[in-house]
Amino acid sequence: VTLDMAILLIGSTGNGKSCFGNFLINPADDHIWQQPTFATATTNMPETDDVQEALSSIKLPDCDAGDFSFRVIDTPGLNDKDVKVDLRHMIGLIEALQKVELIHACIMVVKFEAKIDAQYVSTVQYYRNLLPSLFERNVIVVMTDYSTDDRSVKIRERKCINTDEVKKNTLKVIVENGCLTYEPMLFLVDSLPYDDEERKLNLKERVTILQYINSLMPVELDSSKVAKTQYIQQSDQKTIKKYEGEITGYNERLQQTQEQYATKLQAIEE
Repeated sequence: VTLDMAILLIGSTGNGKSCFGNFLINPADDHIWQQPTFATATTNMPETDDVQEALSSIKLPDCDAGDFSFRVIDTPGLNDKDVKVDLRHMIGLIEALQKVELIHACIMVVKFEAKIDAQYVSTVQYYRNLLPSLFERNVIVVMTDYSTDDRSVKIRERKCINTDEVKKNTLKVIVENGCLTYEPMLFLVDSLPYDDEERKLNLKERVTILQYINSLMPVELDSSKVAKTQYIQQSDQKTIKKYEGEITGYNERLQQTQEQYATKLQAIEE
């Protein structure tokens, strides 16, 4: 078995990172449906509360190098309103990244049709700042929840949803918001294929994704420091302003006290 391919999954809460991670690790029905490696949400609340990772391997077609081992690192959404939660997530991420010498790819996971909002952009920008060399060339996009059964296809047709336009617009938003300086490769996946035809199609896409990642030149980690998310930076600025205000008020009161005592001393001397 060759050196692990390290794959980092990023994206906002609810975009299917854990579900896609499970499909990458082991696409067997009993694994993705009944006994997933990464816990997936069964309600409208996020399930991934900490950085998770798992090892797997695959025999890639047209390759004589044997099985390829790969490590999937699943991350929670960042920019939580609880600063302590964000900080714990960031520390967990750094600890997970320190276990690998090289990282092959960062996968931006976003649901098909989902809007890339400010929180998603902020999350991606955080990782870009943390791992700048990785974002120079080793980022791909995977759109999840792309069902290809007859009913889903007909619904998209009735809603006049053009798949190519959705892909194009997604890449456009990613580039225009400064997440990347280039258009990355984009793949469509249903991480929970239901029927045999869907399963065959998505198994093929899984192999294609891993083949593409294996073709990338791995990148050395840039930093082992915990960078701050935008929310924490904003929180820090509010705290700084609060303390600055307290210091200013204290200095003003001190000056007033000094002036009062100076006046009293002058009166005594006279």
